[in-house]
Amino acid sequence: MYEGLLSIFNKYGFYQESLQSITLKGKDGAKQIANLMARFRSEKLNIVAGIKVTAIEDSLTSIRTGENTVTMINLPRSDVFLNAIWRMAPGFAFVLPERNQK
Repeated sequence: MYEGLLSIFNKYGFYQESLQSITLKGKDGAKQIANLMARFRSEKLNIVAGIKVTAIEDSLTSIRTGENTVTMINLPRSDVFLNAIWRMAPGFAFVLPERNQK
């Protein structure tokens, strides 16, 4: 089985991902998160990790903004879990989750 996996990896490539979670607690933490999300929305990212951003999808506003287009996202808005997604070429995405605490 191991040799079979190596064969697949050699043919299609290896992949590595990482995740770093930060917990901000209480009212001060919620305020910091809200400020961070507002900053991400106001300061448009054009490049992430050297890769050009081709579109931004924001489920808080239900809007997808491309290089020359603005379209509505046909998904329900959520009060519990919202995402901002930066689509990048070729086939990369940067996702920033937001937890809305009430």
